[in-house]
Amino acid sequence: MLLMGSCTAIYAFCLTFSQYILKWWTESNNPSPLLHGLVYFLLSSMAWIATNGTMWSTHIIIAARSGSTLHSRLLERIINAPLFYFSTHEIGTILNRFGQDIQLVDKEMPPAFANLSTQIFKLIMQSILLFVAQPAVAMTLPFCAICVYFIQQIYLRTSRQLRFIDLESKAKLYTSFLETIEGISTIRAFGWEDRIAINNIEKLDISQRPLYLLLCLQRWLNVVLDLLIAGIAVVLIGSAVRFRNTATGADMGIALNMVIAANTTLLRLVESWTNLETSLGAVSRLRSIDQDTPSEDEVCNCLEPSPEWPSMGSVKISDISAGYDSQVPVLRGVNMDIRGGSNVILSGRTGSGKSSLFLTLLQLLRPQSGTIEVDGVDISNMPVHVVRRRCFIAVPQDPFILPDASLRFNLDPYDQHRDDTIFEILSKTGLWSTISPSKIRDSSLSRTGNMIVPDTPNLDLLDQPLASLPPFSTGQRQIFAFTQALLRIRSSGQTDDIMISQPKPILLLDEASSSLDFETEIRMQEMLRYYFTNQGHTTIAIAHRLKALEKDMRPGLDTVVWMADGRPEEVGGYSGHILDTDVDGNHLD
Repeated sequence: MLLMGSCTAIYAFCLTFSQYILKWWTESNNPSPLLHGLVYFLLSSMAWIATNGTMWSTHIIIAARSGSTLHSRLLERIINAPLFYFSTHEIGTILNRFGQDIQLVDKEMPPAFANLSTQIFKLIMQSILLFVAQPAVAMTLPFCAICVYFIQQIYLRTSRQLRFIDLESKAKLYTSFLETIEGISTIRAFGWEDRIAINNIEKLDISQRPLYLLLCLQRWLNVVLDLLIAGIAVVLIGSAVRFRNTATGADMGIALNMVIAANTTLLRLVESWTNLETSLGAVSRLRSIDQDTPSEDEVCNCLEPSPEWPSMGSVKISDISAGYDSQVPVLRGVNMDIRGGSNVILSGRTGSGKSSLFLTLLQLLRPQSGTIEVDGVDISNMPVHVVRRRCFIAVPQDPFILPDASLRFNLDPYDQHRDDTIFEILSKTGLWSTISPSKIRDSSLSRTGNMIVPDTPNLDLLDQPLASLPPFSTGQRQIFAFTQALLRIRSSGQTDDIMISQPKPILLLDEASSSLDFETEIRMQEMLRYYFTNQGHTTIAIAHRLKALEKDMRPGLDTVVWMADGRPEEVGGYSGHILDTDVDGNHLD
């Protein structure tokens, strides 16, 4: 900041004072072109150096540091925000904070601050020269300052409102565009392309209206300031004609030049202040997110569990009620007691609370009342990252994959396993045949024609971005999630014998095989039984094809829970009649 202020002051002095050098040059009785030209060149060079110093300090130092700091803090806050935050805030508004607000901080605020500082110093220097050249005209400066004050009051008030409307309209445009991308398959299936395109174009037009009005307002400011400076110029010329013997031609030239230059300076001063105020508004919004967005770990006592926890995998759910907001609970007084090492199947109609119960176990959905204990420890008193990493292994129906990250990072983000362990699990799940070098070569040949792709070493394959490998189908993505789960329970470096690591996490399956064919589903179930069930891991699964699971149920140990209206409605075992019902609750003969 000190460097930028010094550079702007030097720039304003050199740029303005160089015009006074011309006055001395023209009035000199013994003009020395070399001396005056050298002084003029030195002042211009210093102004150029000061300009580079200002740009370097603002764009390289201030912009980089402020933008990086704010973006990191904002990203950390959003990542650690609880799930209900995203259900109560539009995704377009959140993206607008990362997009337009961060852009204002990166690209608008540092130049606006530098321009404001430059215009202030220039206006001071121009006022001094104007007072030296024509004191009578300088007396009009207080009147000009009063006029500019009232003009900027009108301009800033309207400009501030238009800037806010512009930001909000952009948020609605982003939301509409993201919803279009997410639902593109449905839009094409129903032939809604034209309607959705027109809707997005209308939102685009609406989002441009505030910007158009803002440009009109800026042109109004130009006209008003031009008229003000024109009036001062008329006064100056009238004074020169009326009092022709009171000032030299050089003084009148400097005064007239300063008056005209003051027009641009005043205009840039008001515009810089407006841009700075808008950028500071973006900083204020980002700070409000940093201060007002709750964090998942803020509500817990953050006790550190023992290294072997959980060792049994027993789960006790006591009177749990939870919801995505404080008004409507989706879980109502859930009570369950799950023994360690057992398999529990959750079933029920859509909206019965099955997935919400999983979210509550993972602490993504905070309970409004009740407790969840794993091996006798209340998980609400644990840091959420400890609960999710050590206590549960979740296999979702639609797994999350980072296409730009490497295959190794997607499979083993904590880098706990050796390459041969990863290849072993890939082979057992059947994914290796999909991503093997021969498959990559065949896929590349089909896309590139005559291009020949050489065999890729296994080590290089793991470090390749996932997007460069053959694309996964929906079923293969679910197999990929199974592979991640199997790697989670393998000890680092174990290659020959299977060694289940301690602690024993609980496996959560959310319709994890819904897109698999029958044979692949059977193979995945056998692997889960071998790696999890036979090793004493507790498994909680959401499933609808209950009859197909009957052969895997262990009498007296495994149970099926029928969920309805946010609570368990019926619990059955191996011989319970609940296995004879389909997802709609109809009896199966």
